[in-house]
Amino acid sequence: MSETIELVRFSVHPDRRDEFLRDRPGAIAALREAFPGLIEARLAELEDGTWIDVVRWRSKAEAETAAAECSTIPVVRDWMATIAEVQEFTHATVRDAVLA
Repeated sequence: MSETIELVRFSVHPDRRDEFLRDRPGAIAALREAFPGLIEARLAELEDGTWIDVVRWRSKAEAETAAAECSTIPVVRDWMATIAEVQEFTHATVRDAVLA
């Protein structure tokens, strides 16, 4: 099993930015409960106003299962509704990691 990174670049509805930020911790907690392969999730805002979510998974299979089934979780589905457009969604196998 190889650790996998899920990389998502997206925009948020401008009038729902506060809701997006407020509800994300609950959505991530619900994802972790439903999909225990979720290791970590980091969110970053780019200068152009788009966002990048970097999510670490134990395996690609667990990441793909979560991607296929996450919208069945009400709190996650509600949080995802604050997203206006997904520009990129991809999975990558981790080949090296250096921890500080």
